[in-house]
Amino acid sequence: MYIYFVPDTKSINVHFENHFVKKYESVMWTLMRKISCVVWWLCLTVICFGQSEPDWRLWTTSGVKVRTHKKLSFGLSYFTAYNFSQRQIKYDQWRLSATYSPKRRWYLTTAYVRGQSKTSKNITHRIVGEIAYPTTIPFDFITQYFTAEKFFPATSKYGWRISYALRLKETLLEQPFRIAPYASGRLFYFYGGRLIQRYDDTGERTYKSAGNGLHRFRGTLGVDMRPTKHLQLKMFWMIQREFNVGSRRTEINVINPNNGKISRRFSNYPVLGVSGAIRLDARK
Repeated sequence: MYIYFVPDTKSINVHFENHFVKKYESVMWTLMRKISCVVWWLCLTVICFGQSEPDWRLWTTSGVKVRTHKKLSFGLSYFTAYNFSQRQIKYDQWRLSATYSPKRRWYLTTAYVRGQSKTSKNITHRIVGEIAYPTTIPFDFITQYFTAEKFFPATSKYGWRISYALRLKETLLEQPFRIAPYASGRLFYFYGGRLIQRYDDTGERTYKSAGNGLHRFRGTLGVDMRPTKHLQLKMFWMIQREFNVGSRRTEINVINPNNGKISRRFSNYPVLGVSGAIRLDARK
C-alpha cells in the first residue's frame, strides 16, 4: 500500500504572494522615506541658500552626555556664537540638562542655561522645558518638538519663547560612521518682551505694546555622525528669518517715522554649525 502526499499548491502560492507583497511594501516604504528626506532637504536648501546674506555666523557646541539609567540621562554643554563680519564671539552659554525617555523616541527634557553677551556683558538665565515625540503621519521618521523657554531677565523681544519644530532624520549609511542627514523647521512665538512705542501714519505717538506673536523661523539642514560608540558629531547649515503676522499692535521691527530709528529690528542671518558630544554610560 502506497501513500502519496499531494502538496496544497494553493496555500503555497498564497504564502509566497504574501511574502512578496510584504517585501515589496517594505522596499517601497524605505524608498519613500529616503525620497521624502531628500525632497525636504532640497526645499530647505532653497530657503537657506536662496538669499544673499553677508552676515554669516558660526555656532559651535561641545559637551558630554551621561546615561545613568535606561530612561534617564544628563548633559553638560558649552556653546559659542561667532560673527564673521565683526570677527568676534558675540555670545556664549553653558547648558545643564536632564532627559527622561519613557519609551522609544519620546523625550522629556528640562534644562538650565546661563548665557552672556560678549559685547554688552549682559548675563541671562533661562529655564527650558521640551517634549519630543515621533509621528507616523505621514512617515515614522519625523519627530515633533514643543519647547518653552523662560528668560531671566526678559530680553527686549521676549520674556517667554515658545517654539514648535518638525525634524526629518533618516540613517542612510550604517557603516562606518552611521551617517544620518536631517532637516528641520522651527517656528517661534514671542511673549512678554519690552513695550514698543507705536505711531500713527502722521508720526504721532499712540500707545505702547509688546511684540507678542509668531515672529521667527529657523530652517536647518544637517548631518549626524557617530564615528565611534562614544562620539557624536554634527554639522549643519541654518537660516533665521524674523517677520510680522497679524495685528499691528504686536509687530516688531517698528520704524519711528520721525527719525527712521527701528525698535526690535529683525534679526536675519545664516549659520554654519558644528557640534561634538561624548556619550558615556554610567549604568555599569
